[in-house]
Amino acid sequence: AAKPAAPETSDAGSLNAFATRRVVPRYPPLAKQSGATGRVRVHVIVEGGKVVAVTSSEGPLLLRQAAEDAARQWSFQTVSIEGRPMRLNGYIDFNFSL
Repeated sequence: AAKPAAPETSDAGSLNAFATRRVVPRYPPLAKQSGATGRVRVHVIVEGGKVVAVTSSEGPLLLRQAAEDAARQWSFQTVSIEGRPMRLNGYIDFNFSL
């Protein structure tokens, strides 16, 4: 029996504009105390409009976990090509400022 093919993965770049649900990260108390600010870019894989994996993140270390936790809760428009759902490989940017 043939099993269904895995969805094709497409590089989407920034996913911020395609979000249907955004979750703002909680500012970690330690990061706030130490004055950590900046952009955290969280690389994710989206399938069926949901984040199915966080592959990596870059930016201030004290802010990464909060950004990754928020990214996992985001939802996106479902993208399909010729009726087949696409897996999107992209990133979400979070800006932390005090």
